[in-house]
Amino acid sequence: SYNRMGGLIGYADGVVVRNSSVTNVKTQPLSGQIDVEVGGLIGEAYNMAIDNCYVQNINFDVTDAKVVNAVGGFIGYLGSGDIVNVYATGIINTNSPKVGGLFGYNGAYVRNTYSNVDITSKSSYVGGISGTGNNIANSFSVGSIYSYLDSDLVKRIAGNADANNNNYAWANQHVNGKITGETNGELLLTTEELANPLTYIETIRFTEDFDYSDLTEGKLPKLKYTDGSKLLPYQIDNKLAKQKRDVGFCEIVFEAKNYCELSKVLELPTLPSENTFFQDFLAK
Repeated sequence: SYNRMGGLIGYADGVVVRNSSVTNVKTQPLSGQIDVEVGGLIGEAYNMAIDNCYVQNINFDVTDAKVVNAVGGFIGYLGSGDIVNVYATGIINTNSPKVGGLFGYNGAYVRNTYSNVDITSKSSYVGGISGTGNNIANSFSVGSIYSYLDSDLVKRIAGNADANNNNYAWANQHVNGKITGETNGELLLTTEELANPLTYIETIRFTEDFDYSDLTEGKLPKLKYTDGSKLLPYQIDNKLAKQKRDVGFCEIVFEAKNYCELSKVLELPTLPSENTFFQDFLAK
C-alpha cells in the first residue's frame, strides 16, 4: 500500500489549492515503510491548480523507509497540473532518488517558484526545484544540494534535465560541498542581485504576487494573497544561508570550532589533545 504523506493533504486529484500554507512539518519514523511519497503540502497529486502557497521549515528524514518513490519540499509526487507562485524552505535527508526542493517528481507546468531547501541524498535525481521533470519556468533555487553518489543527475533546478526556461540559482549555492560556477542551463544570481527587487520582476519575471519590500540581510520575497491585498499570514523571514568558505573536499567540524584543509592553513590554534589525528593531518 502507498504511504502518501503531506502537511496538508496526503493524496489529491483535481483539487484547487490557493492562499494556503504549512509550517514546521516533520516526518515521523518510517522504518520499513514502502511506496513512500512525502511532501510539505501534499504527498501525491494529479490535475492540480495551486497558486500562492508556501511551506516553511520542513524537516524530512526518510532515510529509514524501505522504498521511497519521491520526496519534495512542496509536493512529493506531482503527476500533472498548473503550479504558480509557491516556495518552500527547510531540510530534506533521504537515501533515495527523486528528491527536490519543491517536487520529488514533477509532471506539471511550474512557474514563478523558488526553493530554499537544503537537500542531502545518497542517490541520484536530485534537484533544487525538482528531482525529475523539467517543465519549470521563471524559478530559482538557493538551498544546498548534496548527494553521496557521484552522478550527473544532481542539479540546481531539475535533477534529470538541463534548465532552459529562464531559471536561476544563487551563485553561492553549495552543490556537493562546493561553490561552483558550473551550471546546466540555469543562470547564476549574486547575493547583491537577489537583494534587488528588479531582479525578481524583470529578470526572473516574478509578479506582484510576491512582496519585495524587505530584501535586506539576505531575505527572500514573501507571498501575498491572490488578490494582492496583503501578505499571507505566519511567514517568517526566509534568508539566504550565511556564506561559507568553499572547502573543496574536506570540512572537519568540531564542537567549538571549524577547521578546514584549504590550499593554505593560517594560524590554526592548537587542537585538543584528543584530536591529535587532525593535528597530524593539518600539519601535512
